[in-house]
Amino acid sequence: MQPLILADRNNARYRYESPFDEQKISRMHPASREFYEQVKSLAQNKELSALFLSRQKTVDEREKTQKSFDKAKKSYDTQLLENIANATNPGDNATSTTAREYSQKIERLTAQVRNTEQQIHAHLGIQKLWGIITPDDAARNQVVADFKMFQFWFPLKELAWQLLFLLPIFGVFYAWSIRSVKKGNPIQTLIASHLMVIASLPIILKMIELVLDIIPKHFFKNLFKILQSLHLMALWHYFIIFGSIAVGLFLVYFIQRKVFNRQKVMQKRLMRGGCTTCSKKLPPSAIFCPFCGSGQRTVCVACGKETPVGGLHCIHCGTSR
Repeated sequence: MQPLILADRNNARYRYESPFDEQKISRMHPASREFYEQVKSLAQNKELSALFLSRQKTVDEREKTQKSFDKAKKSYDTQLLENIANATNPGDNATSTTAREYSQKIERLTAQVRNTEQQIHAHLGIQKLWGIITPDDAARNQVVADFKMFQFWFPLKELAWQLLFLLPIFGVFYAWSIRSVKKGNPIQTLIASHLMVIASLPIILKMIELVLDIIPKHFFKNLFKILQSLHLMALWHYFIIFGSIAVGLFLVYFIQRKVFNRQKVMQKRLMRGGCTTCSKKLPPSAIFCPFCGSGQRTVCVACGKETPVGGLHCIHCGTSR
C-alpha cells in the first residue's frame, strides 16, 4: 500500500505516468476503480502521507543499520576466532560494542515502525480501504465472474487488433499472386506464393495463441506434470517444432496445389480468352498461340472432336476430361 500512497512523491522522473491518471481509472473495472479512487484520496491526505513517509524513512534507516550490524558482527566473529586460536582473552572490544549499539538501534527503529503502522491502521481512510479490499462473498464472486469473462473476450479483441495489421500485408501478397497468375509470370507467382506463406504464419501463430489462451490453464499444467513424471518433457518442444514445420509445409502445398495449380491457372486463362501457356490474348478461333506456338485444342476421347485445352468438359458432348 505504501508504494501506491507515495507513488507520485517517489517518482518525480521525467515522463512519469501516475497510477492515479483519470483516464486510466475511468477504464478500470468498478471494483478496481473504487480501490484506486480511495487510494488517490488517501495519497492526497497530508497527515496520512506524512505517516507513510515517516515509516519509509525509518525502514530505510533500519535496513542500513542492519547492513552495518551484519558487517560489524562478521568482523567481531572473525576477531573472536582469531583470539581463540591465539589462546587470548577476547574481552570486550570496540567491535563488540559497535555491534551491540547497532542491535539496540535496530530494536528501537523496529519499535518506531510498529508504532507508525498502528497509527496508519487506525486511520479511518485506511479502514475503509481494507473494507474495499475484503468485500463480501457476493461482490467477490462478481469480480471473479467478470475476470473470467475478461479472460475469454480479451484474447479475441487482441487478435482482432493484430489482424488489422497482419491481414493487409497478407492481402497485398495475395493480390500480387493473383496478378502474377493472370500475367503468366511464373517467377513472380512463385515469389508471391511463398511470401503469402510467410505472411500467413504470424496469423496462424496468433490463432494458435488464441486457442491456447482460451483453453483452461490447468489442462497444460496437468499435461506438463504427466510429461515430467514420464521424463518426456522434451517431446513437447519437438511437438511444437514439428507442428510448426507441418503447418508451413501444408500451407505451401495448399497454395501451390489447390489455389495456383496448373489446371486452375489454365482455366482462368481460358475464361479470359488467353493462351493457356503464356496467357496472352488470342485471336478468335485460334488453334495455336501466335506468340508461343502452343496448341490450344485437344481431341475429346468420347466424340473425337477438338475441344479447348484446360477445360474440364468437352464443348461438343460434355464428357468429363
